Amino acid sequence: MLIIKLHILINLYINSITFFKVCVLITGVQKNIPYIKTVHVRLHYFSNINRVLNIDNLIPYDELALSSIQLSPHLIGDDRNQLKINLLITPMGPYICHETPSFDMK
Repeated sequence: MLIIKLHILINLYINSITFFKVCVLITGVQKNIPYIKTVHVRLHYFSNINRVLNIDNLIPYDELALSSIQLSPHLIGDDRNQLKINLLITPMGPYICHETPSFDMK
């Protein structure tokens, strides 16, 4: 099974180990209304030695390759042929909570 994955490379020179929260938001569509369908969150240390973050299993490729009869819920646009990914990279300081609270949606 093929999967969609993301490769993030930091290009800046970092004096010390720096902690970041990386969020990948993947938009979906339901009844012609776009919404954030999938969220992947990683907490990662970047340094001059560790400059790369790989995030695997974002979306199964088979789900994107569905036929026109049964379109993928991840594809958006007029022709449902676009994949929208928002990437949020936030530096984390020593006084920031590193744990994501859980929410119950009802």
